[in-house]
Amino acid sequence: MGESIPGDAGACPLAALCAEAGDLIRRRRVAEERELHGESPRERIAAESTVSEITATLGHIARRASDFRPASRDGAFLAIALALAEAEVVAFGEEGRQGPALRRLTRLLFALRAYVEREGGARSEAAEAVATYWMPDAMDPHRALAG
Repeated sequence: MGESIPGDAGACPLAALCAEAGDLIRRRRVAEERELHGESPRERIAAESTVSEITATLGHIARRASDFRPASRDGAFLAIALALAEAEVVAFGEEGRQGPALRRLTRLLFALRAYVEREGGARSEAAEAVATYWMPDAMDPHRALAG
């Protein structure tokens, strides 16, 4: 991402989170470089602390992101990336099938489904069948959040 934020960050909370995460990731990379190649132990320790703080903030962003549906391409991209990250936690983490990562992943995937459906027009019969079989509307956690 460049200086401007693609999409409307005001209309898409995920685009705003994507922009925030992108900035943090760039800052984390710089700090990682200083952590590895800093000129003094003090600089390397400060960089290590910065990396830890940014990593924690990125974790908060990831958890917040699962509460929103994308309304922009950047928002959808963030949701897709986070869905992959959550899938890795579910697959390789200690939380197991019923852990909070799986619940976040479910919300992210339903959010992506809604975006694709909205932006892509009517579903084909096959897509309707797939959605009904693997992702029935009744399982959409956003419906419960919307009231």
